[in-house]
Amino acid sequence: MNTHSVLTHRRLMILLLIPFLLTITLTWYGLHEFCSFSQGFPKLKRMMGIYKTHPIVCSNQSNTLNQNPELFSSILQSCAKSKDSEGAQTLHSIITMGCGYECTSKIVCQFITSYASCGLIIDAHRTFQGLSDHCLNPHIWNAIISAHAEHGESEQAISLYEQTRPRNVTSNPSTFVALFKACARSDRLSEARLLHSDLEKDGFEIDLRTGNTLVDMYCKCNSLHDARRVFDHLRTRNIV
Repeated sequence: MNTHSVLTHRRLMILLLIPFLLTITLTWYGLHEFCSFSQGFPKLKRMMGIYKTHPIVCSNQSNTLNQNPELFSSILQSCAKSKDSEGAQTLHSIITMGCGYECTSKIVCQFITSYASCGLIIDAHRTFQGLSDHCLNPHIWNAIISAHAEHGESEQAISLYEQTRPRNVTSNPSTFVALFKACARSDRLSEARLLHSDLEKDGFEIDLRTGNTLVDMYCKCNSLHDARRVFDHLRTRNIV
């Protein structure tokens, strides 16, 4: 093997090791530090540059990313907690660069939640709209409904919820709580009663958190009779 062949082989090996080395480096520096834009995201942007410059790495080593979904998941969680909008957008850019990363439903939910936490409800909804019209994943639907509800977009949240019923997508108690709060803010008594009925039809138990939210919602919608009925049926009560 001549000198040129040896050098070419070594360069190829270095390129193939780049994704693995990047993963180790990012983990070494710590995910929380990594998600601080002032210290960590320059590293992330350099990572993007490497993937753009070396498409061979993307095509041959996409499994390196697919085998490390916890890396993106942990970073997104930190972005949501620190309300780092630029961090979430930068991560989203990496995934949409066509490097073979399979965006799981968990990652999609975390992008929606991260964008919502950062106040980027348009980005959250755009992420949701990028999915197939036949998406039946309840976690994704619940994430986008909660995002709109928690940002005061009651009409949009209820509209999305209504789309889940014919699709047989089951909402969870947290989604109902977000919807109840949205109804309370917008004084939507008729929708509130329908949601309450759906909650019971779906077989969810009205625990203390849900019960308190229902009582508060009915009071704000000026329906003291409904509020008292919920209160009387609560198994556990507190001062709230």
